[in-house]
Amino acid sequence: MTEGRVGSSANNTDDISDISAVVLAGNFPLVVKHILSFLPAKQLNTAARVCKQWSQLAKEIRECRRSLAWFMAIPDEEEDSTSLADKIKIFLDGLWSEPHTVVAFMSSALYEEQLVLPNQTGRRQHCSRAAKCVKVELEQYIEEKLPSQCSLFGSAADGAVGTEWRSTRSVEVEGEKALTMLLLPHLPGLDILSFTMDIYSSETNWHMAIDELESRDVDITTISGIPPDKNVRAVLFFCDEPFCPPEIGHSILNKYKDAIVAGGYVDNLVVKPKPKSSDTSSEDSFPTILCLAFCGDNLRVWSVIIRESVSNAEDAEKQIRQLKTSEVSEEKSFAFMFACVGRGEGLYLQRNVESDAFHKVFPRTPLFGFFGNGEIGFNSLPGAVSSGHKSNIESKGERILPKLYHAYTTIICLFSVV
Repeated sequence: MTEGRVGSSANNTDDISDISAVVLAGNFPLVVKHILSFLPAKQLNTAARVCKQWSQLAKEIRECRRSLAWFMAIPDEEEDSTSLADKIKIFLDGLWSEPHTVVAFMSSALYEEQLVLPNQTGRRQHCSRAAKCVKVELEQYIEEKLPSQCSLFGSAADGAVGTEWRSTRSVEVEGEKALTMLLLPHLPGLDILSFTMDIYSSETNWHMAIDELESRDVDITTISGIPPDKNVRAVLFFCDEPFCPPEIGHSILNKYKDAIVAGGYVDNLVVKPKPKSSDTSSEDSFPTILCLAFCGDNLRVWSVIIRESVSNAEDAEKQIRQLKTSEVSEEKSFAFMFACVGRGEGLYLQRNVESDAFHKVFPRTPLFGFFGNGEIGFNSLPGAVSSGHKSNIESKGERILPKLYHAYTTIICLFSVV
């Protein structure tokens, strides 16, 4: 009797296993998709190479992941570059959404250093310590860790403004090592296009000679390569040359009448892909101006200037609060802060005054930027008829442009994807 019952139980178990196998086989794509949904973007891309079915499932998963990500690192003096490299690698390897464009700001103190990494080739010449390590530029290391189709842009300046991951509380770092990155996925209704200029060269349509800037009728479309059907809402403008002709910014304002222009003067530009070096001089081919054009009907952009006269937290918050509007979707918003090196802690006698004021007004919006050598921008406020260059009056067929170049100010730009 006992054996019979055992045998009966075994047969039932086999039947259940058979039924489970049939059910599992019938729902195999759903099971695989569920498992793949737990993988970060990099591992998901690896799994997508298994077969066509997995590739399609991975594509469907990626389509549902369109979240912003950001990174902030402030290395201690005692922290070696290997530790910083590990932090960058761990963060990028664990990204949930695959980045399409990365905007990075770093302090010049960090930019001028090289990362010292373990030699992964395993080759050791004469057992020397140097053979155990390799030196890599910071921007090169970041490029290697990003997806091949991802674009990296940014700058190095005296200080950086950034937001730590899993937080929207921003930090201002002046004169110390710092790296911050905003990682943007491909968002519907948002295109980010870039173009560079070399003010000392006119060899190609991508470059502009100084003598061509005597007139404001410069053909920015030819230089930028931006298709005329693109709705340009903002142009971030970075220049590492202190004697950049102001006519360049004016030409951009004239061309893109409904867009804001904001940015500043920095120590170095970060551009990927880098321009090809010429046979004569690689320095001649490197751009002195980097512009990022944010385009799209679903994009809303506003900007405000914190004037030289503002020297306390209350007044700074009052200026920033002018950006507050019901049109801002803070879930898909980000902001940039371009401040003068003469502001910050030296002006307020304490750190993070302006970034804290911004966080108070926009508690869920990450903030990024730098402390530079001059600021570019103007007031373009929501609901204000008098703000922004697009509402400036025309006199005898010529538009009166707003003042674009400043000193001892802070420019804050708010972006929202609706």
